Amino acid sequence: MAVVLVALMAGPAHGWFTERAASSNTFSTATLAPPGRLVASASCDDLLGSASVDLKWRPSASPFTTGYEIFRRLGASGPYEFLGSTDAATTTYTDGPIAGTDFLELALSSAVVRYVVRARAHAWISEDSNEAVAEVGLLCFLPDVPDLTVLRRP
Repeated sequence: MAVVLVALMAGPAHGWFTERAASSNTFSTATLAPPGRLVASASCDDLLGSASVDLKWRPSASPFTTGYEIFRRLGASGPYEFLGSTDAATTTYTDGPIAGTDFLELALSSAVVRYVVRARAHAWISEDSNEAVAEVGLLCFLPDVPDLTVLRRP
């Protein structure tokens, strides 16, 4: 029968255990900076009878930002609805074409569309950016009416 002896060597000479001076815990409270200078510009597509809104913003000042989330609200009040997301390198987004079921909501809201963007770092979300407002002309949503000419009898 073999006997195995294990020697536990500890101490400063071997570096396995070291003594530490008692210290207090310190925590930092970093925040995820929202994107800045959000701008919205609306355009009308006469052929499709719809509108689109181009958004652009300055990137978040936080270096650990992984992307952005874009939100829209039709009218002056109510909740924002999630539209989509981009990666951290993309600071533009096109909402459109705005047509169909959004037409009635847009008509009732005086053709005003409001946007905010939030920075994202994995599951961490920033506060809203500034709100950008786009006024979409209601004529964008009216069907094309051919020019009416008065026909005269010869």
